[in-house]
Amino acid sequence: MTGAPWALSGTGLLFSLPWALVNVGLLFTLVRSLLRRHHRREVYRFAVDVPMAVIGNRKLAITHTLDLSTTGVGWSSDRPYPPGRKLTLLIDPSVLSSRQVHAVVTACWPDGHGYRVGAEFRNLEDEDERTLILFLFHRSARRLVESESAAPVAAVEHRPTNPRAA
Repeated sequence: MTGAPWALSGTGLLFSLPWALVNVGLLFTLVRSLLRRHHRREVYRFAVDVPMAVIGNRKLAITHTLDLSTTGVGWSSDRPYPPGRKLTLLIDPSVLSSRQVHAVVTACWPDGHGYRVGAEFRNLEDEDERTLILFLFHRSARRLVESESAAPVAAVEHRPTNPRAA
């Protein structure tokens, strides 16, 4: 006997090899799509609460940010904004030096008692981008330090290594 009865050779191998390659390709595509789903954003958005006003269609809405990055902003709203809508956002001057920025709505969906809106900044000035980066990283660093200082510290009892030194 030269091999197992199920060993592939000839035409069986000819059809099985392409089928195996198709399966490997499908598996690769699935893994790639799963990995990309979690990393779709170009820039990380920071969860920050900053006062903000939204001006669109000559209407003013006072709100606050839910998340913020150098490319866009997310906020909660009591009314929907259709994707593609151009808005003017007035953001706290400690965050953006020009205070006013133009944005386009990229997403809007029902969320609890209102809507969750996402918008992408348009033509953000270099100075505003630098100010925003400093603000976001300063806020994140401060939050990290505060969370570490609020963490419980385990009590350590000091015991001398030399019993006679005590």
